[in-house]
Amino acid sequence: MNRLFFSAMNIHPHAGAFVIAAGAILGICAGLLWTAQGSLMLAYATESQKGKFIGIFWGIFNMGAVVGASVSLGENFHSTVCLVIGFCRIFSDLLNL
Repeated sequence: MNRLFFSAMNIHPHAGAFVIAAGAILGICAGLLWTAQGSLMLAYATESQKGKFIGIFWGIFNMGAVVGASVSLGENFHSTVCLVIGFCRIFSDLLNL
């Protein structure tokens, strides 16, 4: 959040209140969506399927991090330091699956 706030303030110096308000709204809405997603995931599954549904969700959720790290690696492929960091990030994300 600090990086986003710093970046937004460098782009538009008078955006401080907007960035803070947008972050608060995003946090509240994300919390509501996360709760609804968990409720739906457990409501549609039978007792024997709940672990499978949770595992599928976490697999898809963590693949987002792998894709994000791959994009970052692709954009910084010619930089030596970023290449090493990108590979470490991708492999750590894959280990979390």
